[in-house]
Amino acid sequence: MSVYRYKVTLGREDFTEEGTVIAKDEYEAKDKLRSLDFRQVQLKKLNGLTAFVKQFLADVK
Repeated sequence: MSVYRYKVTLGREDFTEEGTVIAKDEYEAKDKLRSLDFRQVQLKKLNGLTAFVKQFLADVK
């Protein structure tokens, strides 16, 4: 499983939410976030020690 950092613009462009999601690939990550009504999603795959730590602290699993 991969760990992705997401950034979502909600409603107006001045309100954003950021967090982490665990998924097999980018498509699964976007599907998980769509189920939370997040539409305009930007994803970045995390690597190394950061990904290892964030997998335990992910906002969406």
